[in-house]
Amino acid sequence: MWSDMRDPHQSNVFGVHVPSGGAVVDKTSVLIAPGWNPVVAGDGTNYLIVYADHYSADSSDLVARRLGPDGTLL
Repeated sequence: MWSDMRDPHQSNVFGVHVPSGGAVVDKTSVLIAPGWNPVVAGDGTNYLIVYADHYSADSSDLVARRLGPDGTLL
C-alpha cells in the first residue's frame, strides 16, 4: 500500500497483491480509494487498511477497509 499524486487533483491509495512468498502478483497497481498515509495490518488471511481522507472540506477523517486474501473488499 502507498499513496501518490498521479492524479494532480487528489492523493490516492494504491496497492498490489503480495502473498506470503513475497512475489508481487499484480502487474499493475490497484486503486483502493482516494486518500493518503495508508497502513496495513493482517491476520494471515484478511487485511485491514487504514488511511486518511477528506470526507468533509474542513477536516481529515480516518477510513478503514477490510480486504480478503484476493484483495476484494469485504
